[in-house]
Amino acid sequence: MTAGRITIHRRGGPRFDLLRGYRILVDGVAVGKLRRGGSLTVEHAPGRALIEARIDWCSAQPLAVPVVAGQEAVVEVRNARGMAGAMDANETRDPENYLVLELVSGAGAPAGPWG
Repeated sequence: MTAGRITIHRRGGPRFDLLRGYRILVDGVAVGKLRRGGSLTVEHAPGRALIEARIDWCSAQPLAVPVVAGQEAVVEVRNARGMAGAMDANETRDPENYLVLELVSGAGAPAGPWG
């Protein structure tokens, strides 16, 4: 059976969380740490993969990603509110939504404005 791939990417943009790495888990297993502008790719058996992202005591809501044999799913992880979230104490008031995971391409990804 041919595996599929999942690539998780972290934007290089704003300097918030500049020195902090986001821990990435796939199906509950740590697969790496992403610094600003980084990406990592893991192979996964066809089916469903559960992606998680954590930083310190904060996290993102887990994201279920469909994995198709021979295809790649691309997921983006980012700070949900950037500096505004830190100024609003997002880390202490809403730590489970400090980060956001979004499926940007692959099976099940949104089709975009043109369908």
